[in-house]
Amino acid sequence: MPKEFRYLLEILSRKFKDIGCVIMIEALRTNYAEKPLISPRQSIRIIAKYSHLKFEELKVPRCILLSLSVGATQLLIKETEAEEVAWIYRARPLYVGNISGNPVGIIWAAPGAPLATMVVEDLVACGAKLFIGVGLLAATQPRINVGNYVIPSLAVRN
Repeated sequence: MPKEFRYLLEILSRKFKDIGCVIMIEALRTNYAEKPLISPRQSIRIIAKYSHLKFEELKVPRCILLSLSVGATQLLIKETEAEEVAWIYRARPLYVGNISGNPVGIIWAAPGAPLATMVVEDLVACGAKLFIGVGLLAATQPRINVGNYVIPSLAVRN
């Protein structure tokens, strides 16, 4: 590690303790075959601590509906009679409802793949196993009616 990075790391580790130190070390790692410096679950424990929560308070169901649009989030909450539960991000609240007696989590995971990835990784670290993306769309085909389910097999990006 270059000398100037080591000095910066020492300052950050004193100032920010766990989180600052971990972020800097991760940014400087070049050999990813080594053992991880921190596990996803350890990361969640640290974030929860700074959110004044205990890891044990995070009640994440095994099945999660990832809302891919704001409009879908409110519809899912209403249809599953979901209620907000303790979660590590205030800007991304987690709701838990039920479908046929089975608990299901609902969280807004948009916009964009990087944010959705971060949300999924954090939920997996808390025990989630199954993710279903749910969104709203405008139909471009006359045979698609309001209320139809659409399962895409291809995406086009401009």
